[in-house]
Amino acid sequence: MLAQRRLPLLYFAPRRAPTLDPAEPGRNPVFFESISGAEVFPATHRTRPSIGRHLDKRPQQLKPGARLPYDGVQQHRPDPTGQVRAMNAPRNTPRKFRSVLDFHAYKSREQKISMVTCYDAAFAQLIAKTDVDTILVGDSLAMAVYGRPNTLGASGTEMARHIEAGGRVAPDKFIVVDLPFLSYRSGLPAAMDAVRQLLVAGATALKLEGGRENAELITHLVKSGVPVLGHLGLTPQHVHQLGGFRVQGRGACAAETLIEDAHILQTAGCCAIVLECIPFELAAKVTQALHIPTIGIGAGSAVDGQVLVLYDLLGLSGGFAPRFVKRYMDGESLITQALAQFHTAVVDSSFPSAEHSYE
Repeated sequence: MLAQRRLPLLYFAPRRAPTLDPAEPGRNPVFFESISGAEVFPATHRTRPSIGRHLDKRPQQLKPGARLPYDGVQQHRPDPTGQVRAMNAPRNTPRKFRSVLDFHAYKSREQKISMVTCYDAAFAQLIAKTDVDTILVGDSLAMAVYGRPNTLGASGTEMARHIEAGGRVAPDKFIVVDLPFLSYRSGLPAAMDAVRQLLVAGATALKLEGGRENAELITHLVKSGVPVLGHLGLTPQHVHQLGGFRVQGRGACAAETLIEDAHILQTAGCCAIVLECIPFELAAKVTQALHIPTIGIGAGSAVDGQVLVLYDLLGLSGGFAPRFVKRYMDGESLITQALAQFHTAVVDSSFPSAEHSYE
């Protein structure tokens, strides 16, 4: 028989528990030893110090340059300089929002999530140049774009058309879309047809309004590979049942129901929950109770992120604005002034000038 040749192992386990230095909580020494028991070198460990759940497994023999699968624990290998090099380690610095996994990553880093509504290519192109994390193609387009009194008239075809418009020019943005009114309350086959239409148009994730009544559908969607965001508090698709656009969650009973619904949505598989128009103390309780992020609109600052209608924050909507709206510019005045200047220039023939004419 041929003698077996022992191969070196590129897998290291902690020899003993680290001595933590409270003065530097992010930099604590950890000593490593090889599987054979030989001490290797001290290192700086920046994440969870224990990888003990690997110790009862048979060591893996890896090809040169191969990586162990990342399982949430920092893994190390020696390099020729005698230092420890982290492989597949989670980043400590903020990074751009790229996928559904970033909802949990942002929550764990206590990094706020920014979201704005967008319905067309012109604004999506501008958003793509910013650090705004996510785009919501909301059914609010029924009001903001089509001038309807509420969101109930938004159809799946309209939503898909606006997803395509924004997605073409902002392909790197995470795009969430609202499921239209009643599209997911007419049975599972109809709901899945509506979902498919919006995902094929370019959406990355879906948002649907309501609590426990949607749990079964959310679980089915998540198991089918569709990221889902919940929506609690003021749910505009229930405007008639709520008696108008009113603050929700006031009173002990209403608050308890909302907290229960939030837990149910989390268990069903939601990756995040939008909280709209609820008392800020209630929003804080919900946020602290969940391991998925909450995105607020009229829910105070203790949530994990904020969303606003783009036309509202740009000051384009005019007229009445809810208390939670902050206008970051007076877009209405800027645009009307520009239009007035254009009209005047046309009337007095100062436009077009030679600069704007062809020879």
